[in-house]
Amino acid sequence: MKSLYLIIITLLSPLANVVDIENEYQITGVLTVGVYPDLPPYTYEENGELKGFEVDLINEISKRLEVTPKFILYNYTNEPYEAVKNKKIDCAISSNYLSPKNDDIDYSRTYLSTYEVVMCEKGEKYFRLEDLKDKKIGVLKNSEAEEKAEYLLRSMNFEIITYDNLEDIQNDLESGNLDAAISDKHYLNYVQKENNSLKFVQEIDIKYVSIAVNSNNPELTEKIDEILLEMEKDGTYQEIYDKWFGDYEKSL
Repeated sequence: MKSLYLIIITLLSPLANVVDIENEYQITGVLTVGVYPDLPPYTYEENGELKGFEVDLINEISKRLEVTPKFILYNYTNEPYEAVKNKKIDCAISSNYLSPKNDDIDYSRTYLSTYEVVMCEKGEKYFRLEDLKDKKIGVLKNSEAEEKAEYLLRSMNFEIITYDNLEDIQNDLESGNLDAAISDKHYLNYVQKENNSLKFVQEIDIKYVSIAVNSNNPELTEKIDEILLEMEKDGTYQEIYDKWFGDYEKSL
């Protein structure tokens, strides 16, 4: 079981400031970034170091903004977005979270498209979603996978089991306590590369990944969008993508 994180954010922690200098916005200071650190290969901890595709992406964006990134770790997937909404941090990443539908959060341009997929333990004889009727399917709490599972319940019967982290989902799949799970295709690829214990069953739906920013900070969103476009044009985005995912998949 992954240990809980205790994160203390003081009121003195500087946020990235947007300054109007001769009608040209410049962002100065520290860029505070909310992270749920249990989403490999997007964001995860290894030997005390935060790693992943989105970590590298934020580091490059911060470099081009000429600010220092400060990653704030949260215990649950919804917490980074609540922090953005309440103006406690500048922005939030963590690809698997279901984007909140409210007027307090804007999103950068999409920088990744991926899929929600059904997966199971390698030895199981499940080959399509229909094979999981009346079975137990695990999902991460407050994720797009949970929303998708609830939608699928309208047309077929199964039990949804919610989890706080992907590590417990993987453990229950491997031990036989869980029949299948819904998660991100890149997470499945990551697990298959690490120990090849899980197998693909079926794609469910496409999803799109962006950076969440408070809607009262449109200048930051605009700057992030500009940098993401620059990174795509100069090849930096592809380098980061290839490092973590292999074949290049153009952002939409």
